[in-house]
Amino acid sequence: MKKKIGFVLVSMVVGMSFISGTSNAYGLNGIIAGKFSVEEKPTYKFTLTSAALKKDGGIVATGRTSNIRAWYNSYDENGRVFWSSQSEVLVEPGTTIVLSDGSTLSSSEYGEWEIKDESGSTVQTGKWDMGGPVYKIKQLKNGKILFAGSRGAYQIFEPDMTPFRSGMWSANAVIYDAEEMDNGNILLVGTHGNWSVINNEGKGLKSGRYKTSAITSVARLSDGNLIAVTTPGSYILFNQEGTIIGDGLVSGKNVVSSLQSVTSFPGNHVVVRDGSKVHILKIENNTAMNVYTGKTIVVPDEIDNKTTVKISDNKIFFGGKNGIFQILEVDLTP
Repeated sequence: MKKKIGFVLVSMVVGMSFISGTSNAYGLNGIIAGKFSVEEKPTYKFTLTSAALKKDGGIVATGRTSNIRAWYNSYDENGRVFWSSQSEVLVEPGTTIVLSDGSTLSSSEYGEWEIKDESGSTVQTGKWDMGGPVYKIKQLKNGKILFAGSRGAYQIFEPDMTPFRSGMWSANAVIYDAEEMDNGNILLVGTHGNWSVINNEGKGLKSGRYKTSAITSVARLSDGNLIAVTTPGSYILFNQEGTIIGDGLVSGKNVVSSLQSVTSFPGNHVVVRDGSKVHILKIENNTAMNVYTGKTIVVPDEIDNKTTVKISDNKIFFGGKNGIFQILEVDLTP
C-alpha cells in the first residue's frame, strides 16, 4: 500500500535543541524536527526504527506500532513527507538502506526483507537463509549486499538479491554493525567485544576481542581508518588492515555510558550518540579528543545505531524511540 502525500509538512519544532557542556565553537544546532506519523493512522504512536539517506538528500524512515505491518515515510531534506507506504511483509522492521539505484531495502527482526522503489511501491520480497534477526545491511562497493545479525551469521547477496555466500564469524555472538574498508575488506563488530575482518566474498581474515561488553557501531574516518564505539563508553581505532591502533574513553572520564552510534564527518571528526547526550570527537595521532558534549532535548534517546544518518558534510538526522526525529547542523569550527 502506498499513499502519495505530496509535500505535507509534519509537525515541526525549529530552534536550538542542545544544551552544550563545552565552551568552544563546536556544536550541533537544531534546524527542524517532527514526529513519525501516518495520515491513515492518526491515533497510532509509532516507534522510529531505522532511517537511511536517499539519493536526493532526503531521508526514508521506517516506523512500527503494535499489531500492524511497518510503515515507511519518505522525507525531503527539510523534513517534509513526500510519500508514505505500508510494508507488505515487515511487522518488526530491523534496518533500512538505500541502494545505489535509489530503491529502499529493509529487513525485519524475523529475517524477512523487502525492496521498495523510489515512489514507495514494493518490487521484491524475500528472507535471508541464516535465521533470526538482521541487524545490519550494507551495500558494498562491488554492488553486492551484506546482511549480518544474530548468532554471528552473515550472508552476501548479488545485486539482484540472489544469495552469493553465507558464513559465521569466529565468535558465536550477535553482529551489530559492519563497515567496508578502502581495500574492500569488511570489519564486523558485535557483542562481548568481538570483531572480525572478512573480505568482500565472505572469507574470514582475522578476528579479536576487545575488553568491553559490546561494540555497537563502526564508521570509516576521513583518513581511511575506522572508529568503533562500545558499551560502556570506549572508542576503538582500527587501521585499514583491521588492526587496533588506539582506544580510550569517549567522555575522557571513567563514566559508564551506552554508546549507540558513531557517524563520520570531514576532517577526521565523528558524532557519537550516548543516550540523551551527543559528543563530537576529533581524531588525531591515533587518539580521539572530545571537543564537544551536548544534551539533546527534542530527541531524548535512540534504540540503536540505525536511527542516526549523516545527511551532508554539515547535517545529521537523529531519530528517537518515541517517534520524534530532528535534523541538525553540525558545526565543526574549532
